[in-house]
Amino acid sequence: MADTGEKLSRFQAEIDKEIKGEIDDILSSAKEKADEILSKADDEFIGDSYQRVSAETRSIQQELNKSVSHKSFEAKREILAYRNKLVDEFFGGISQKVLEFSKSEKYADYMEKAAREVNAAYPFYDGVTAYVKPADRELAEKLLAEYKVPVEADRSIKLGGITFRYPNENSYVDRTLDESFRKAKDNFANNSAMQL
Repeated sequence: MADTGEKLSRFQAEIDKEIKGEIDDILSSAKEKADEILSKADDEFIGDSYQRVSAETRSIQQELNKSVSHKSFEAKREILAYRNKLVDEFFGGISQKVLEFSKSEKYADYMEKAAREVNAAYPFYDGVTAYVKPADRELAEKLLAEYKVPVEADRSIKLGGITFRYPNENSYVDRTLDESFRKAKDNFANNSAMQL
């Protein structure tokens, strides 16, 4: 019986050894599968995380760009408003000087010279009309009497000077101080040194 018990023990040991081998194989295979699943999960998690981080980074960058663009626009708008205010103040003083000039004795000479130059370049004919600010009508009528050019008041002329209308050509020759002032102001404002 001892032999049988010994045989049984050896048989049991062989079975245990085989079962342990199978268990070790199963555990090893399960560990490999678990490692593979974890690696795949890690890769997916990293991929998903990268996608989320990339999307969030793009969103933050877009918001930052929008904010910077808005702030830049606001700053440029404020600078432009301030620049325009300075130009208006500067030219406001100049327009006062021009108005003072239009009340001086030199103004009649200016008007007479303008009429002479325009007539030399574009001879007056019957039908040509002169336009001046209402306060200058009497002066212009005296100056243009020799040319027989009728004078009409034009309320749009504020600073002075004279405009001639040539009906046959359907054109105007503008020698107003208003036009000269406007051009000077535009040139000054558009000067590259004044740009943003």
